[in-house]
Amino acid sequence: MKRCWQLIIISLLGFILSLAFGSFVSSETNGISLIQEAQQQYQQGLFKPSLKILQQAEQEFIAHKQTLQQAQTQALISLNEQQLGNWKQAQQVLDYGLALIATEPETTNKQQVLGQLWNAQGHLYLRKGQPKKALATWDKAEMYYQNIADYVGIKGIRLARTQALENLGFYRRACNNMLDIFSAENRDCQQLTNEELEFILKSVSEQSNTLQIEALSSLANSLMLLGKLDKAQQTIEQSQTIFGQRNLQSSLLSNKISFTAANIAQARANLAQEREDKPQFVHQQQKAITIYHNILQTTNSQRLRDITEAQINLLNLYIRESKWDLARQIVIQNNLTPSEIPPNYRTLKTQLILARSLTTLKENNVSIPQSWDDIGTLYIKIGQQAHNLENYSLESSALGYLGQLAYEQQLDLNIDPLLQIEQALHLAQSNQAPEIAYRWQWQLGRIYRQQQDIAKALAAYQAAFTTLQDLRSDLVALDREIQFSFRQQVEPIYREYTKLLLQEQKPEIIASADNLKQARDVIEALQLAELDNYFKDACVASQQRNIEEIDPSAAVIYTIVLPGNRQNTADILEVILSLPDGSFHHHEVVITDSQLTNTINQLNNYLLQPDRLNDTNYLSHQVYNWLIQPLETALNSSSSEINTLVFVLDGELQNLPMSSLYDGKQYLLEKYAIAVTPGLRLLNARSSSAKLTALAGGVSQQRANFAALKNVKTELKTINDTLNSQTLLNSQFNSQNFTNTINSQPFSIVHLATHGQFSSNPEQTFIMLWDRQLTIEDLSYLLQNRNLDDSQPINLLVLSACETAKGDNRATLGLAGMSVRTGVSSTLATLWQISDRSTAVMMDRFYEYLSQNPNITKAEALRLAQLDLWKVTQQDWKVPLFWAAYVIVGNWT
Repeated sequence: MKRCWQLIIISLLGFILSLAFGSFVSSETNGISLIQEAQQQYQQGLFKPSLKILQQAEQEFIAHKQTLQQAQTQALISLNEQQLGNWKQAQQVLDYGLALIATEPETTNKQQVLGQLWNAQGHLYLRKGQPKKALATWDKAEMYYQNIADYVGIKGIRLARTQALENLGFYRRACNNMLDIFSAENRDCQQLTNEELEFILKSVSEQSNTLQIEALSSLANSLMLLGKLDKAQQTIEQSQTIFGQRNLQSSLLSNKISFTAANIAQARANLAQEREDKPQFVHQQQKAITIYHNILQTTNSQRLRDITEAQINLLNLYIRESKWDLARQIVIQNNLTPSEIPPNYRTLKTQLILARSLTTLKENNVSIPQSWDDIGTLYIKIGQQAHNLENYSLESSALGYLGQLAYEQQLDLNIDPLLQIEQALHLAQSNQAPEIAYRWQWQLGRIYRQQQDIAKALAAYQAAFTTLQDLRSDLVALDREIQFSFRQQVEPIYREYTKLLLQEQKPEIIASADNLKQARDVIEALQLAELDNYFKDACVASQQRNIEEIDPSAAVIYTIVLPGNRQNTADILEVILSLPDGSFHHHEVVITDSQLTNTINQLNNYLLQPDRLNDTNYLSHQVYNWLIQPLETALNSSSSEINTLVFVLDGELQNLPMSSLYDGKQYLLEKYAIAVTPGLRLLNARSSSAKLTALAGGVSQQRANFAALKNVKTELKTINDTLNSQTLLNSQFNSQNFTNTINSQPFSIVHLATHGQFSSNPEQTFIMLWDRQLTIEDLSYLLQNRNLDDSQPINLLVLSACETAKGDNRATLGLAGMSVRTGVSSTLATLWQISDRSTAVMMDRFYEYLSQNPNITKAEALRLAQLDLWKVTQQDWKVPLFWAAYVIVGNWT
């Protein structure tokens, strides 16, 4: 029979099969029609019927001695076997397919079949949770596709590669890989503009096919994992719209889109919870709950795996909202561990979520049928199945959680909890999975601490700390749940380790100098980790630095709030003083549960009320006694004269101006210049330029909901009179002019007199231009990418008339982030809005001090300018409201 080698394009839908092949070798037999029928079954999740039809097609090809088509069918059979969890059979048919064509002539069609067989092999590795092997295999498959210019096959490979990269935690590479699929080469998801994304979405809408719809869903998932949640939401909504318009009948693709939409809603809820935005948290949680209900109710949910995964995810969401009755109903009414579901990487991860959820229910005394031993047995089963898949990272997770549960609940399962955790740690380390290893190092440290084995506890915490530092550049390699639960999953390690270093569980032992130094390093690392988490990446540069290298007349005061203590009160405020001679001093303050928070909040309220000066001073004195009074002797007897105090602050203390602390007679400002920094390792270098040149921009007129700032003109004029400056006012201070001007010459100072806000949400941290809000990302990109041949770092960024977001306890993260991320040496900003009239006077004096004395530090120039406000006798500017709001963040020198 004559063979026809013309290639026909087949549209294959579903999460894996849709992109496994771009074309099938044509045949004049009934085989092709059987292949198409098998595909339709696959699309609806009917894998056994699909497999049966494929086996019939195989017999057709055998009967007609069509070896290439027979080999190609082996790849399709393997994909069905993979869906059914028949790993051995899936591998055998691929090996058979390769053997079939080993002696076939080297033709274009053989190249295509080889590409498809290796493509299916890559999917097999991925489904078993071996993404590195999958990537290496897909490289081989893509080579064959490249040889025959099979561009559909190439795009399918690249889409599949995206999931492998995501599984490895390479979210930025995965997302950029998706942009390549949409012909947006050389684009970076990290800096993807709204306009670029809208162009992609529009092009897919106009020329959509099934591959592009699925790719759009994958792009949305990549954007979510990269932390670009708004863009992820926009993308998945477009995918949903196009899928609905095409009226496609594919439960695989429909459910993939729905799960991605639910994951995005859940990620947005996680982030809202992190930022203490309860209304947004509830809204996004409900959105995810609705999506899961829809998956369970729609008739196209044919696959038990999708139904079970939706139920378990729904259970997890109810638990997070403390809806215990609804969570209990899901557990009681459903079989959440059906044996019919073949184990693979995805299903085992879902079962891990189930085990963790059941643990939470029992810890909250919710009556469920499962006992503690049942949950332990579930972990054992997950571990065994992961071992059979050769997925040792999943096995590590199961063993580690089992050990933790066995220790805490004293399970009667004939296992040694410590041995389980140690085995889990060994598996994680031997398989290069530090994102898992740090959890078990942490857990070992907690157990040793409870057992009063302080030496082992310190070693375990040090190991966890070191692992997190090594992980820092790959912070996004952490699971999405951990990324958006930083305060529960990562931050406690820093605090518990610091507590161990400073207290050592024994009241009679005073922390050693080595322990104080290490505690200092841990506090600085925590500040860095918080900023990484704030931006959801690790692009903030850092290097270890000592205070004597930066300013021999400055001392650094570190604070950290630790939970619980040996007196069983709720919190301890730990304070460490680092002096230029290398010595350390330490004290702790035992504080009741809400005392610190209430005091700081009340003091911040009083600072804004000039008629409450006595109340302000009373509370300021209390905080002074907590932080400074125990350090007075060390500061006064230091071998170096201390002129500047640099604060590395924690928690609510970050929102309080240290200059306003009161010793009963004087404010701290009267004795020291004051600066704040997230840590010495985060300081950007000071510009070496001796000549002060400034770009001054501002908005004096009312814009949108922002009131007029009548004295901005005066403020900018004083800068122009004092410094060599260029001014942009009102309509001239628009985004285009600002961009062009900042690129025109190497300004050493950028002074922006306009409304702005610092927030725990980087998307809500902005400054107001004439035509739009400039976010922290926008400003960072602008200042760090100036088109100047001899561009030096900007020495000083001044943000007057800005303020911290009201009611946001972590708002100063935005201020710290602004200082660090923009790459400027230091930032001078205001914590609250104050009279723009007094600001104009203070800024005039500040720049005079800077220009008249090239050796003066910025912190000292600010201090003198603040004190000069007191001398304006016709105004009552001695009240802290008018001068305490100003703060130097970053390099104060």
